[in-house]
Amino acid sequence: MSNTGKEEVTYKLGTIDAATAYTFSNQSYPDPLAEMNFVDSYATINLSESKVTLAPGARKLISVWATPPAVNATRLPVYSGYVTIKGTNGESLSLPYQGIAGSLRSTRVMDSTKLIVVGDGSWAYPPVNRTLTFHFSKPDSDKEHPPSSQPAAVARLTFGTPLVHIEAIKIGSGNVTLSNSTTNLGDILGSPQLWRNRGTSPFSWNGQLADKSYAPEGRYRFAVRALHVFGNEMNETDYDVLFTEDFKIRYR
Repeated sequence: MSNTGKEEVTYKLGTIDAATAYTFSNQSYPDPLAEMNFVDSYATINLSESKVTLAPGARKLISVWATPPAVNATRLPVYSGYVTIKGTNGESLSLPYQGIAGSLRSTRVMDSTKLIVVGDGSWAYPPVNRTLTFHFSKPDSDKEHPPSSQPAAVARLTFGTPLVHIEAIKIGSGNVTLSNSTTNLGDILGSPQLWRNRGTSPFSWNGQLADKSYAPEGRYRFAVRALHVFGNEMNETDYDVLFTEDFKIRYR
């Protein structure tokens, strides 16, 4: 803080508690503001100085740190309040603070992923009793066939995420895992996606991979990997990973 006036001023610093609220109840999706559970538990705010006298033009660094309230951290509670500043010159100021008593990095950001059909601007969920087959134009064909329906992964993001990978997993013999290079063909064209907000949106596929090569014919499923807030993109445990239903692709 600094004194920009022409007279010496003594400032008294204090704190005022404000709301503490749980952002999650028992669901994976954050509660609406009107339905949040407010609790009578507040953070403890410590100040390096409670009273400061500053000459004209003088400055002083004040450290502020918080001890979160004793609440259920798995429900990601948010605490808040104000640091108050009152000067002998009649000034009365306040600075808001806010914090989270929990770990954003350990909070899930995705709770479901499904295969849908995208075509003519519409979405449709596939029948569950058979494997869908999608027909694409051949990569080396001189003829362009009219656009047909495409497979798409639609992920329900319950939280914002800094990074989403949509990967093509080829189904063959043996187990299907992300670490198996013979089945994981990597990101589809248009993936990865950066800074996705919560909600649902489809990631459609025309058979091309991120390097613009074409995947071979066969049976596939999508793997969707959503990175946690503050997660390390090189650390697989910092992702939520879900798979869609299977489908087939053919070229014509």
